Amino acid sequence: MSVSETTVIRDAPPAWISVMRMLWRDKFAFCAAIFLLLVILCAFLGPTLLEDVATRQNLRGRNAPPFDFSQAWTMWLGGDALGRPLLA
Repeated sequence: MSVSETTVIRDAPPAWISVMRMLWRDKFAFCAAIFLLLVILCAFLGPTLLEDVATRQNLRGRNAPPFDFSQAWTMWLGGDALGRPLLA
């Protein structure tokens, strides 16, 4: 009488679990993926949050220096020649 061995074949984990496992092992790639997600999130939410701030002219904020907190919060990176904030 022979004994037959059964081999158990496991299903492959879903693709997103494999990707997350690989990203978790490589810390630099994980940080890069988080940064990329933040950039994509800002690209989608930016127009909603800033509305017309990026296109409206503000001649009082012309050539504003960076980190000039006397202007609006959008002038943190300074302003261009037309007074538009560089942050927006």
